[in-house]
Amino acid sequence: MKKIKKTNLPSTLDKCEDFFEYANQCMYLDEDLANLHIEKSEVYEDAFDKLYFENVIFDQCDFSEVSMKKCSFKNVLFDSCSFVNCNFTGGWFNQCEIKGSRFKGCNFSDSVLTDITTLDSNFRYSDFSKTDFQRTLISNSDFSEVFFANSSFKNFYIEDTKLTRAEFFQTSLSEIDLSSCSIEGIRVSDNFYELRGALVNMYQAADLAKLLGVRIK
Repeated sequence: MKKIKKTNLPSTLDKCEDFFEYANQCMYLDEDLANLHIEKSEVYEDAFDKLYFENVIFDQCDFSEVSMKKCSFKNVLFDSCSFVNCNFTGGWFNQCEIKGSRFKGCNFSDSVLTDITTLDSNFRYSDFSKTDFQRTLISNSDFSEVFFANSSFKNFYIEDTKLTRAEFFQTSLSEIDLSSCSIEGIRVSDNFYELRGALVNMYQAADLAKLLGVRIK
């Protein structure tokens, strides 16, 4: 496994008690959000597009149906957060960690994710279409019914994760080790191009054979 850069946050961060007010001020002044500990903020149905976050902790935050299109996240930790049905389209994520968080139904299409670690988190129903993954680790998480269409994986590692009914149209799984994951009902193209070179266990191979119309005696 190629080494993935973990977040390396400063020992001292400024406490942000009102994300809504602070973020709106930064948008007005065209300033970045940097060196912040954002704790227990709640934001619903609002927009914070094109913001730049660096050296930031989102701690037990609750965002729902929030637009954060084309935002950039550098050296950011999401810890025990809930981001539900949020829009991160066109985002840039670099050296970020996501732990014990919910990103159900979020849109990450057309994004770039580099040096990302995701642990014990839920991304069910999210959209990663046309997304570029580089040096990524996903562990013990739920990516059921997620869209990975027309995406690319480079140094992509996934383990003990649910990929039930996930869609991989035009996304190569070559050299991706899926052997510890749940891949029942995954969806691929009619020619099964996406599965060529994927690493699976013998039980998964039997299930995948059904896609080919093969019956194992």
